[in-house]
Amino acid sequence: MRTTELNLLQHYLERTTLTHMQPYTGEHSSTTEADQQDHKDYQDQELDQTKLILQLEGDQWKHFPAELQWMTYLKEWHIRGTKISQLPDYLALFTQLAILEIPKNAITELPPEIGDNSVDSFPSFINTWGKLSLCIAAFSMSVFSVIQWSTSNHSSPPSGKLTELRELNVSYNRLCKIPPELGNCENMERLELTGNFLSELPFELRNLTQVVHLDLAENSFMSIPICTLRMSSLQLLDLSNNQLTDLPQDMDRLDQLVTLFVHKNKLMYLPQALTNISTLKMIVVSAEDLTCIPTRLCSNPDIKFIRLYDNMFTKTCEETKKKEKTKRKRWREQREEKVKDSGDKEFIEAYIGSLQDRDTVPFSTTKVSIACLL
Repeated sequence: MRTTELNLLQHYLERTTLTHMQPYTGEHSSTTEADQQDHKDYQDQELDQTKLILQLEGDQWKHFPAELQWMTYLKEWHIRGTKISQLPDYLALFTQLAILEIPKNAITELPPEIGDNSVDSFPSFINTWGKLSLCIAAFSMSVFSVIQWSTSNHSSPPSGKLTELRELNVSYNRLCKIPPELGNCENMERLELTGNFLSELPFELRNLTQVVHLDLAENSFMSIPICTLRMSSLQLLDLSNNQLTDLPQDMDRLDQLVTLFVHKNKLMYLPQALTNISTLKMIVVSAEDLTCIPTRLCSNPDIKFIRLYDNMFTKTCEETKKKEKTKRKRWREQREEKVKDSGDKEFIEAYIGSLQDRDTVPFSTTKVSIACLL
């Protein structure tokens, strides 16, 4: 197994907090001279782009800063480890937002405005649009830096739908459901919903046909959501640590799938349809309950088929205890049988002894006289 594959496997087995790992493609990345030159040429532009990123981290944050409502030019939100429980209702105004990364917070729901283009959903403070030249604060963590923001010639408010959103990470929050409106973010490429309380996804998410990375691990799914099988560009699917008992027979709808993580479930078999996915390179499953595996999956040298024994130590201990219990039970039964056999033997010996006494000559006899009258 190559180094890139090992790193990928380790990441998903240990559930690390890496956020920039790309889906597995089987190719080694290399930096060419042209790439280095491009990086050098655009260094100044990258410095400017850092002003378009919002970063908040730490449990001192319980609400979004009030200044944020005027900073609709932002392209990335990185909010981690805060006590924020609700996204702002003006989120739909950030039409240039490409990355929304908000893991390990206390968020209980995603607002429908994330994909709703109705004007009624806009906050009341946005009523008129004209030439504006505002000096506002851009902040990173708790540090603010003043920048100039100019907008001009807006005759109407923006549509409000986050059409530029490409990455959404809401892992390890408190989500119980996903709004159907998220399906309108059709440019989505990466969706991470790990570690919530989800048991289903809305069918409207079938419109996310550009998603290549979908992470649904550590939730409460009992079956693969139907919308998932409609994501035709999907390359990595993680459904580990759920409550799956089987996989659908039409898994080959995901004809671009490269990596499949379904360990820490209760799968008893894998469908034959998986053998029809020519792009498949890695499958990770738990082997405790698995009894039926297509031969072509195991014998295909192009597929890394990995079977995990999640509770090997616990299982060994349980088996040892079971053997000891069986051994003690058998010993008790043998002892009881031995006692029973001993009693039977004593009875038989006594009986045989009585028969021997009957065969001996009696010590005395009794005469009996019989008189017959003719």
